[in-house]
Amino acid sequence: MKYWILLLPLFTMAGTGCVIGSEKTDDTAEADTDTDTDTDTDTDTDSDTDTDTDTDTDTDTDTDTDTDTDTDTDTETLEIAGTYEDEWGSTHTIDEDTWTSGSSLYTHEYYDNAADYLIAYNTTNDWNQDKYSRFDWAWDGETLYYCQSAYDADTVADAEAASADSSDITNGCGGFSWTNMTPGTDGLEIVGDYTDEWGSTHTIDETTWVSGTALYTFEYYDNKADYLVAYNTKNDWNPDKYSRFDWAWDGPDLYYCQSAWDADSIKDAEGSSSDRSDLTNGCGGFAWTNMTP
Repeated sequence: MKYWILLLPLFTMAGTGCVIGSEKTDDTAEADTDTDTDTDTDTDTDSDTDTDTDTDTDTDTDTDTDTDTDTDTDTETLEIAGTYEDEWGSTHTIDEDTWTSGSSLYTHEYYDNAADYLIAYNTTNDWNQDKYSRFDWAWDGETLYYCQSAYDADTVADAEAASADSSDITNGCGGFSWTNMTPGTDGLEIVGDYTDEWGSTHTIDETTWVSGTALYTFEYYDNKADYLVAYNTKNDWNPDKYSRFDWAWDGPDLYYCQSAWDADSIKDAEGSSSDRSDLTNGCGGFAWTNMTP
């Protein structure tokens, strides 16, 4: 009995030593796990985020902004802009936005200098109001011709589809001849400073007629027919209306008649009239007004 009692404690201590060794093995495994996690996470996150953000933002913003701005700034001007008189005595005033001839006003939709034509909306027209027109032009040496190849089109596309034959100036405009236009060498023929017989002053230039506090801005004028149509830009009695001024000469003496002063439209102002053969009563039943330079 004494012999077995002495061996039991030695067996228990040996077993305890095995348990302690097993716990140290587990701690080593935990250390390996920590090392793998830290390394993978830091490397992936830093590399992907920095590269994508910097490259996309800088390239897209700089390229788009520079290209669009430069391209839009460069524009061409209408090559036939100017004032002309055609072979029938009519005056044509053409600028970047409009073509005016007599009482007709056409507002450009677009033009093509290379193809020598433009498309316009019939803003004011006695026969084809609110339709579309196409104007073609051609040069024969230094001489300019035009053909209104469409004048009553329902749409821009219909006007665009019209055509004229610039190789046949005699019959190439819908079976008719093209119209010759000569550049105007003179501006408005009554430009100057005047005093009328009532003591009022009149200052007339290429674009306006000023009398007292009234300011009239010209829509167009016709030196052959001796009249102009103007917008009442500043007027105490009829602001934002339209006027027509006719003038006549009696020898060296200049007279004028404001035959329209409160018209609702350019067309209405154009439609008024006066009688140059009767300077005493030919201005709406009243006398024409004499102006002295």
